[in-house]
Amino acid sequence: AGGEVVTYDAKPKTAIPDKKIADAAFALAGGAVSAPIQGDLGYAVVKVVNITAGSVPSFDAVKAQLTEEYRQEKATEIVYERVEAFEKTRAAGDSIESAAKKLNLSLVNLPPMTAEGQAVNGQNYAQFAPVIKVAYDQPKGGESEVQELGNGEYFAVRVNEIVPSEVPALDQVKPQMVQAYMQQKMMDAIRIKADDLSERLRKGEDFNAVAASVKAPVETLKGLDRQTGQQKVGPQIAARVFSAKKGETFNAQASEFAYVLGRVDTVTAPEANSANVNSVLAQRGLTQATFRDVEEVSRSSTRTLLRTKTYPQTAIRALGVTPPAKTDAPAPAEKK
Repeated sequence: AGGEVVTYDAKPKTAIPDKKIADAAFALAGGAVSAPIQGDLGYAVVKVVNITAGSVPSFDAVKAQLTEEYRQEKATEIVYERVEAFEKTRAAGDSIESAAKKLNLSLVNLPPMTAEGQAVNGQNYAQFAPVIKVAYDQPKGGESEVQELGNGEYFAVRVNEIVPSEVPALDQVKPQMVQAYMQQKMMDAIRIKADDLSERLRKGEDFNAVAASVKAPVETLKGLDRQTGQQKVGPQIAARVFSAKKGETFNAQASEFAYVLGRVDTVTAPEANSANVNSVLAQRGLTQATFRDVEEVSRSSTRTLLRTKTYPQTAIRALGVTPPAKTDAPAPAEKK
């Protein structure tokens, strides 16, 4: 039967996802080969090439990261408190606008836009796709519940007006179309130029000489790691850096009208302190995600166990509204 070779190079015990295999592997001596080990995820045969002594990072080594993590946790707590206060204010009868003003929350009026995020003024809001989707689920005058946007941000939407879709006259959109066309042509030209320069580098031309030919600056970054790489160079460039092999040349889009050309000169294993810290931080994040999943499954299982039912017709009558003429059967159980 075929198998897969997985290499762990100077990794701590917590880097191995199967605890049984990790325990057995770390009980072996250097150079030893184990018998087949039955883990939680299957069988494995382990060979220990060498052993690097681990170390507990000092407080000074992790102080900055722990401080930042503490600040993020406190910021998250504050956000949750404000979301809870907003929901209580809404439940008391306030509109989104009224509740936001009482709690000094941001209110943003957006122009009419399509489901793809294209606004009538030419702006594109496609990066706010979750907000747009929730808005399109609302009727005129409808207000959504608080929704999570990600990165610790939350939002609620009120739809003030619904404009029937129509094909705009050419004269109405011509300036935006011309601008979009020119921008697209410019980006195509920049991308083609970046590909040409990358090809010159792959053929062996000197990096500095290629950069000088287009009057571009050259910057050397040392010690770039996965923990801080996105903050230093941005997510797109960091993704290309850490997917490249030693000596490989790459290009990545840095901004709307800029590309970055790069080359990975050296790949180094992380220091023991850094590896331990990164492993602990990653494990903490996975633990939090696991608890959130367990909480959601518990809620769903509890609803199923207690056979919770809702009666939408009765709820509509309680609001003083005449419901549609149909039987008040319980709403189907929510599926997660």
